[in-house]
Amino acid sequence: MRSPCQAVVECGGWFDLNFGGRGGLAEVIKDGMKTYWASQSTLAGHKDQDLGVVIGIRTLDSTIFSSEFEENAVSLDTDEGTMNPDAVLSHLQSRVHYPSVDHLLYASELGKGDDENEQDLDGMLDERRSQRSVAEAEIEKEAMFGVSNGILNDALTHVIFVQNDVMLQKLKFDIANLATRAIIFANGRKALIESGVDGYILNAASRGVPIVCLHHTGGAAEIFGNAILQRQKGNDKKDDVPGRYRLPENVPGDSCLVLDSSSDSVEKVIDKLTLVLSSVQDDEMREVGNNKSEKERLLHAWTMYVRFHLNASLQIKRA
Repeated sequence: MRSPCQAVVECGGWFDLNFGGRGGLAEVIKDGMKTYWASQSTLAGHKDQDLGVVIGIRTLDSTIFSSEFEENAVSLDTDEGTMNPDAVLSHLQSRVHYPSVDHLLYASELGKGDDENEQDLDGMLDERRSQRSVAEAEIEKEAMFGVSNGILNDALTHVIFVQNDVMLQKLKFDIANLATRAIIFANGRKALIESGVDGYILNAASRGVPIVCLHHTGGAAEIFGNAILQRQKGNDKKDDVPGRYRLPENVPGDSCLVLDSSSDSVEKVIDKLTLVLSSVQDDEMREVGNNKSEKERLLHAWTMYVRFHLNASLQIKRA
């Protein structure tokens, strides 16, 4: 993950970790960012160094240790609509020290495992898992997701707390439209690449949002990456086997990038990611009729330029 981190920083980009929780791909990205930042010998999010910003947006009541954050909160002095950082620092009396929470992420600490050193949740106690029903396994999975999601990721440089879910969705929508973006996709459940409400990756890809698919990470990313490679080779229709996942026609394969960590070098990964991130189209470019309106704007701009140039020449002669 050091390569994607370096590519994002070189493009002047940000990492959006959604809720900013622990577990999943966020853990892998966190390790990569820490390695990259340590090699730069400076702090992440430092204003004098363009080393990237990692943001998370969440409600305070869904965060573990929320009471400590609320007790140490300081109201902002926003005279004339601007924030005065010196006034905030002068009122700051304490600082939240986020404790180590790794022990909360493993099933052995929740009383599910016999080995205290067991840290592999999926491979733990296969015999006991086989004896439990599917419903119990799903409940345990949701419980672990709730615990890991409630813990703040320690790679976050900026956390935005909002009061309710309505404000949360509105802020996420505004930030999504603030700048162009690409999605890093690894593992995941199959519903993410299927049609429907849960098909987040497929819906984003159909809108032209670039998908950076990390190959050989298993799950839906493996299926999606194979479909992209088949599309690029021209075999998606030739080898159309019933039951095999095929990329829908409305999904542009050119905007999807497959990274193979087993064969791609660091320099190759950086070049690929930089090319994708620098050629991302924004929402305005994806609107219907954008090409026509863009042509009209250019013609209007050149008409104004020619008119001003002609008038300026006439005025010079008269002067």
